[in-house]
Amino acid sequence: MYHKRLYLPNFAGFSSIKWKMEEKFKKQFPEVYEKGVEVLGEENFTKWLDTPIIALNGTSPTEFIKNNQDKVEEVLAILNRIDHGTYS
Repeated sequence: MYHKRLYLPNFAGFSSIKWKMEEKFKKQFPEVYEKGVEVLGEENFTKWLDTPIIALNGTSPTEFIKNNQDKVEEVLAILNRIDHGTYS
């Protein structure tokens, strides 16, 4: 099985690659990471980061922020809506 974004074989070393990506995200966008873990829990948040979101025009939060770093507030707003039970 291959990871859909990195096209790497699914092997034991994959978890260390994913961990490094999460650490990079955590350093670049600490406020998003903190809010996401608070709202969804760490495991669910890391899955959510790679999930296409309708409110982000079908892109994942990771891709959305990477392509539009000034759009961090939109991702935070979605996390706040999830936290308050509002459909996103």
